[in-house]
Amino acid sequence: MNSIKKYLSEARHELLQVQWPTKNHAIRISTIAAIFVLTTTILITIVDFVLNKLLLFSHGS
Repeated sequence: MNSIKKYLSEARHELLQVQWPTKNHAIRISTIAAIFVLTTTILITIVDFVLNKLLLFSHGS
């Protein structure tokens, strides 16, 4: 039981040392992440479309 109390005490101590982001920083980082995900999704969709057309073209010949 002492080990659980020690663990919880140490975990609480570590959480108190965390420097949480400001609202503006959190919004900025979230926006960057959303743009990255959207860009990556678009690029993968384009590559998939092109490779699909190439595959269909090679089987159609």
